[in-house]
Amino acid sequence: MKFRLYSKRTGKLRRSFLKASISVDTIKKVIIGWKISQKTYHGIKHVSTLIKKSNRSRKSQCYVMDNGYDSEEIHTLIRNEIKADSIVPLRERKRMRINGKYRKQ
Repeated sequence: MKFRLYSKRTGKLRRSFLKASISVDTIKKVIIGWKISQKTYHGIKHVSTLIKKSNRSRKSQCYVMDNGYDSEEIHTLIRNEIKADSIVPLRERKRMRINGKYRKQ
């Protein structure tokens, strides 16, 4: 694997990894949900369980998230299953031109 090569070159061992995602009530400043994993997952894999877990403890009218969580699956989960609004800024997708046509990178 690539990481072993870098560990070998630098002489430093790769340390274990811990990913923690939290859901916070922004008005009362209270943590209402959390998800912890030991793999280098992107936060989008934690979102569905995190939203469901936080909804069990406190019903929310609106979910505000970072633009990394802009996916139709998350919006439908929030709108249809939880019956709340979601505020997620749009991601800027870069496109590159190949053979006269634009393609996503």
